Amino acid sequence: MSPVVVLLSPTPLDSPRGNAVTVARIARGLRARGVDAHVWHAPDAAAAAALESEAARMRPALVHAFHARHAGPLGRTLAAAAGAPLVITLTGTDVSEDLRHPAHGPVVRETLRAAAGVTAFHTSVVGALGADGPALGDRLAVVPQSVSFEPSGA
Repeated sequence: MSPVVVLLSPTPLDSPRGNAVTVARIARGLRARGVDAHVWHAPDAAAAAALESEAARMRPALVHAFHARHAGPLGRTLAAAAGAPLVITLTGTDVSEDLRHPAHGPVVRETLRAAAGVTAFHTSVVGALGADGPALGDRLAVVPQSVSFEPSGA
C-alpha cells in the first residue's frame, strides 16, 4: 500500500496563484513516485473540521502545509488528529511580512516550533528568518523550486 501524504494549500486548488500551482506540481511529482498524495484547502472552519475528521480517519504518514501562517495552523491540527509529523514550507511572505507582524508573527513562530521539518525554496528565505524566527537547527532544509514539462505529444 502506498504511503498517504496530505498537502495543504493556502489558496483554492483551482487558483492560478503561485502556492496552489506549486502544491499541485509537488502532488503530481509525489504521485508519479507512488505516493498517495491528497491536496486540501480549507476556506472556512466547517471545511477545516471536516478535514480534521478525514485526517484522523486516513492516518496520513505526513501532513505538509505550504505557508506557515495561512496553512500552518490547520496543518498542526490535522497532524495532531492523524498522529503524523508536520512539515511546513516557508514562503517569502512568511518571513518578509508575517513573521514581523504583531498579530501574525506569534502564529508563524508557534507553527514553526511545532513542525517536525521546515523547508524553504531558497537560502534567501532562510536568511530572512534571522533572529525573529525560532531556532530550527537540523529541522530546516532548502529544497529548490523546480519545474516539470509535460510531453509535447509530438
